[in-house]
Amino acid sequence: MFGRDTPSRQEQSHYSQRGPERQGYEYEIDDEEFYYQANNRGQPKAHIPGSSGQKHRSGRSSNPPPPSSRSGESSGYSGPSAGGDPRYDDGFHSSHKATPRRSLPQTVLDYLSPNTNTRRDDVPHKPSREQLNREIESLQKGNKKLEDHLQNLKSECSRLKNRVETMQSAQDAQESRLGHQEQDDSIRQKFNNVFQPIKNWSAKFCMGPSQPINMSGIPPAVAPLIQRVLPGMRSLDELPDFLPVGDKKRRRMFIRGWVALNVSLRVLGDFNREDFETDLWLPKKERDAIRNLEAIFMPSGDEISQSSYHEWRALTFTLLDKTFDSRPWAQDSTETLNDAVRRTLKVIMPMAPPSADLSELERTLCENVFVPAIELSQVLRRQRAHWYLRFPSIEATNFPLGDDYIQACPFQPDQMKDVECPEEDEDEPRQNPCFKSVEIIILPGLYKCGNNDGEQYEIESVVEKAQVSCSEDMYQGAEGTIV
Repeated sequence: MFGRDTPSRQEQSHYSQRGPERQGYEYEIDDEEFYYQANNRGQPKAHIPGSSGQKHRSGRSSNPPPPSSRSGESSGYSGPSAGGDPRYDDGFHSSHKATPRRSLPQTVLDYLSPNTNTRRDDVPHKPSREQLNREIESLQKGNKKLEDHLQNLKSECSRLKNRVETMQSAQDAQESRLGHQEQDDSIRQKFNNVFQPIKNWSAKFCMGPSQPINMSGIPPAVAPLIQRVLPGMRSLDELPDFLPVGDKKRRRMFIRGWVALNVSLRVLGDFNREDFETDLWLPKKERDAIRNLEAIFMPSGDEISQSSYHEWRALTFTLLDKTFDSRPWAQDSTETLNDAVRRTLKVIMPMAPPSADLSELERTLCENVFVPAIELSQVLRRQRAHWYLRFPSIEATNFPLGDDYIQACPFQPDQMKDVECPEEDEDEPRQNPCFKSVEIIILPGLYKCGNNDGEQYEIESVVEKAQVSCSEDMYQGAEGTIV
């Protein structure tokens, strides 16, 4: 379009020539205003340079350059105009290029937009003084309520603390007078320490081969006591049938039950049994005196309350324990203890193997079982609560089985525990009502009446159930069907 041979009249344009020959022209301020409005459309109205209304002298044309798509004519292009031809570089557009627009964030544009009020509404407003005063007053009321509640809790805590201190003082005074009162778990542990060694001792006693029982060495007078261990035995002649030769397990359980029965009756038994001595840690004179006093107090009925009697007993035995607290015991107590051990061994001696060391078995039984039982007796007699052992007394009863009757000793789940089924919870009611027949009673039960405060003696609780061994057959239902 533009070449070297172009006539001079065609090379002229509306742009002024460069150099001193360039003719000037005048333009009004409207020209500059048009330029700023074209380049700042949509932006806030800015100050227009030279808007004082005066005319300016300039060498550029009053008309803006026409738009062009050729390279170099863009306002942002830094090279010469008209494709790099220096003849068309008039020095104005090359030095007065339009500054590129900087885009503002959309949030700012939305906020500045006169048609949008949502962003302005989101701006937090400063709360009024009246609103702040109301909030302060509300917080002060809540704080006052919390302070009052805290003061009430402090008063309650102080009251409970004084009550605990009073109870502790009363307990300390009681212990200084009646001695230390053991907890149930402590008594249970001492009870197990007495009867657990019997199991180990019976295993050593039946270690050798079994042999038939020599009934000539067993006096008939002990038959009622043997029936306490074997409730299904009707006469002493049936003892070999209940304890066959090859059944060592059954013999060991009988020996455990027999030793436990003698310990319960001869050492830890009830005071009103005249055929057995109790409280062997006391000399005979004091034992007899205590027995006579208890025989007077117990049948008195309502004249002497249970609480008064047991407090007297606990105080009396606490004072006696402080007086006769050291071993060795009196000579008569030692003789009575040795006699109890010999009477116990006399019944089970026919079941011992020929190679057994009887003197060693007797010494072990005395030191590991009977002596700890005497020490347990001292502890139980000092307690304000009434602790005692009960060896179950069961008699065989006729139960219907179809058209016939059978002799069975009923199992009492609330007071007994079957050693053959230790995982069975006997306290839970059975879905199918049935009963077991007890064959061997192994250990006594531990019972308690009253508490350490000298109250509730009318309530009896089972602390440790008696251990028994039941037969394999169970009888179910009113018709007596075997299951």
